[in-house]
Formats: sequence, C-alpha cells, structure tokens
Amino acid sequence: MKFVKLTFQYIKGKHFWKLAALTLLPSLLFSFLSSFSNIASFFVNFFDQNLSSFAAIYSKLIDVNGKNFVFVILSIVVFSSIIAILIGAMQRHMRTGKFSAKNTFRRINDNFMPTILVLVILYIIIYMFGFLISLLIAFWFAVTKIQLATLILSAFFTLVIFIVLAYLISLFCLSTPFMVTTGAGIFSSASSSIRTTRNHIKDIFVAITLPLIPLFALEYVAVIINIWIVSILIDTFFVSFLMCYYPVLIFVTYYDIQQMDREDLLPVNRL
Repeated sequence: MKFVKLTFQYIKGKHFWKLAALTLLPSLLFSFLSSFSNIASFFVNFFDQNLSSFAAIYSKLIDVNGKNFVFVILSIVVFSSIIAILIGAMQRHMRTGKFSAKNTFRRINDNFMPTILVLVILYIIIYMFGFLISLLIAFWFAVTKIQLATLILSAFFTLVIFIVLAYLISLFCLSTPFMVTTGAGIFSSASSSIRTTRNHIKDIFVAITLPLIPLFALEYVAVIINIWIVSILIDTFFVSFLMCYYPVLIFVTYYDIQQMDREDLLPVNRL
C-alpha cells in the first residue's frame, strides 16, 4: 500500500488537477469510440455468445477492423502527447518544487518518445490479453462442450493471465522514468527497471492492480445496467483515471526507491 498512498498523496494536491483536466476531453472522445467493457459484456452475456470458433470469440472481445486500427493509432498519439505534458510538469515539480503548466510543446518534445514507446507496448499487451482469453475460451469449449464448465475454467485462467501480465508490467513499470530522467534507451531502461523493482515487486504489484478492481467492477455495473450514458461516463472516468494515476505512480515509486529527494514535499512548496 506504500506506493498507493504516495500516489494519492500527490494526486490530491491542487496543482495536479490543473493537468488532470487535460485528460477529460480525450477520455470522453475515447469512450464514444471504444470501451473497456468488452470483456465484461462477454462474460455477463456468456451463455448467449457464439463459442464455435476462435474468430467469433475474438471479434467480440477485441474490435478488429481497419477503422479501429486507425482509431488506435490516433489515440496512442493523443494520449502520448497528454501524458508527456503530465510527466514533464510533474517531474519538474518533484525535482525543483516548482509547478508550471507552461512550455507545453517542449514537454511533448522531451517526453513524447518514451511515452509513445510504452503506450504501444501496453496496447500490444491489451490485444494479446484478448487473444489469449479468446484462445482459452475456444480451447475449453472444444474440450468440454459445456458452456458452464467453459465459463468457470475461462474465468479462472483469465485471472491467472491477468496476474502474470500485471506482474510483468510491475517489473518494467519504471522504464519510462529511467528514460526521462537519464536519457537511456528503452532496453537499457527496461533492464534498470527490472533490477530496481524486483526487491519491491509486492508493493508495486499491489499499487498497479488494486485500483483496477473497482474500475473493472464499474465496467460490469455498466454492462448490467446497460444504459448508454452510464457506460459513457464510466468509460470516461476509467480512461481519465488511468491517465492520471499511473504516470504519478511510476514517478513517485521511482523517486522513493531511488531515494531521491522530492522538493514538492517541502512545506514551502506545498502551497
């Protein structure tokens, strides 16, 4: 819980919300075009699904078409730009104690490449997650021919895959801070991240996964309620929270583990 507390300690500061407001509009637009509720919708309506083929299952879990691909590329660029601004302002705030929302284009220029590299990897992980779940569902239905057994086995192994992926993300989560603060390449930063996080993996894993539990629960609520505006609001909150929480998490974790002084914590700089 240590890193969760440090993250919310920073988030509740008045300065952060000046930047967090940047996430609302793109999160809202994202919610109109896509949703994190596909998996929730699939499992809630499991007994009405076509389980006869992998392709039928995968198309329900992950949108796979040309238009979606263009949207993914655009969303990666937009989200990378916004997160680059967040990271730039936040990193300067922690390093110097001075908060400034200025120099937007310089911050995008300085932090865009590290951010977009990480986001591309995360998008690949999301698609691989959908691929593996689809493969599991198709496999268990082919083996058992019973939908209830397929549901139970698929839900269990979906949880296992999620835990494994979350563990791997925990190991690599400090790659961006290393790239931003040291100028190292992605492979060198990934290696540094593994060496740095492995002795703190339990706390980092909790910090990464714990907020996702209520978020995923909200997605199931949205599917069950099945009201369009509720789904839009929940998806908007989901995306906006992800864009705000995780950049802060990885930097407060980086500063804490590296035992670097944070000037923003000084009483004179909290005002």
